[in-house]
Amino acid sequence: MSQRALLALALTFSFAACSYQNWSGPFYFDQPLTDGERLICEDLSIDPEVLSDLKGRPIFTFEPRELDIYLRCARRAF
Repeated sequence: MSQRALLALALTFSFAACSYQNWSGPFYFDQPLTDGERLICEDLSIDPEVLSDLKGRPIFTFEPRELDIYLRCARRAF
């Protein structure tokens, strides 16, 4: 194999390895809910475990549906 081909192959593998990010990994833990947050979940018909999960993660990891849930709860809380 030529040096160019080896370089292209190495770059391909390095980009592929760096592109995978597991945001729901072991670094984020569910946060316990307060009584007020449980009441908000009940009022909005949201599973408390979902909000607990969202509280334990950075906002940039949310999917659009999760962001909607989080913002509805935050609006009600504030």
